[in-house]
Amino acid sequence: MKKLLIIGGAGFIGSNACYFFSKKNYKISVIDSLSYASNLNYIRPLIKDKIIKFDRIDISNYQKLNKHINKLNPQIIINFAAESHVDNSIKSPNIFFKSNVIGVYNILLSIKNYNKKNKSNKIRFFQISTDEVYGSLEKGYANENYPLNPSSPYSSSKAAADCLVMGMCKTYNIKYYISRCTNNFGRFQFPEKLIPLSIKKSLNNKPIELYGDGKNKRDWIFVEDHIRAIYKIITKGKTNQIYNIGAQNTYTNLFISKKILSILKDLKNKKIISKFNNTISFIDDRPAHDFRYAVSTKKIMKDTNWGLKNNFEKNLYHTILWYITFFNKKTNE
Repeated sequence: MKKLLIIGGAGFIGSNACYFFSKKNYKISVIDSLSYASNLNYIRPLIKDKIIKFDRIDISNYQKLNKHINKLNPQIIINFAAESHVDNSIKSPNIFFKSNVIGVYNILLSIKNYNKKNKSNKIRFFQISTDEVYGSLEKGYANENYPLNPSSPYSSSKAAADCLVMGMCKTYNIKYYISRCTNNFGRFQFPEKLIPLSIKKSLNNKPIELYGDGKNKRDWIFVEDHIRAIYKIITKGKTNQIYNIGAQNTYTNLFISKKILSILKDLKNKKIISKFNNTISFIDDRPAHDFRYAVSTKKIMKDTNWGLKNNFEKNLYHTILWYITFFNKKTNE
């Protein structure tokens, strides 16, 4: 049984990863700083049943992180921890560089020192990155060799972290993986991103707000497909490589909003909800708003035989149902 440390395991993708990897042959430890976008309740059942072990640690604190890694002796570390909301990065970029760059540096430094002392157990590192490091594409798809062209403090912090991983791992002979995934959706996502925020606004009888004309395009992947891709990379992928992860579900933000309202209308007809706001409003665009993201997934499919298992519309439907229950529970607490 391999020892796995999941960093950022109480956040959106990290908490979903905890459930996925708990069904595989891993002894799992989790750390998280428990920032506003994390929720320990998501993984509390796994903690209660002693399936995973949790500790509250901020990766910006090198001393605590280094001590913890030496105590755990993990064989694999997956880093989901990141500040990820572009709007917030525009308002407070310092927070993003503290977590997304300094935090990653601290992890790498801890691994470097650990591997130097432990010749028989070398830690492999998996950095979760983003397709946003490639910037906006007018056409075509970015492969893993596409030049980095970030457009926000968030994406530039992730691009910087990717370069840090490649450079330090090459210098100190650390085996690594980097994945760059498209937009995720599913349960446990903090309601500041497009899909959960739109659901929340509409259920609270407010219009869904879209930047500009709402025609910016994103590729949407169900979170479980993303995590399966991570698992495939760990078990079948090549080390010291970058892998794009995408679903080819490219839709405008306006399309996504209309699809959400269509599903809410169906749920109202089925008397699952009593009311919702059926309107969309358009607000001033944010600075340097990327128009389109799109990545090629030929490499991961070739190297690992990974492929999508989930249907976009079906999983969007079930995601909306999950948030209805989640918001109702929060209202009744």
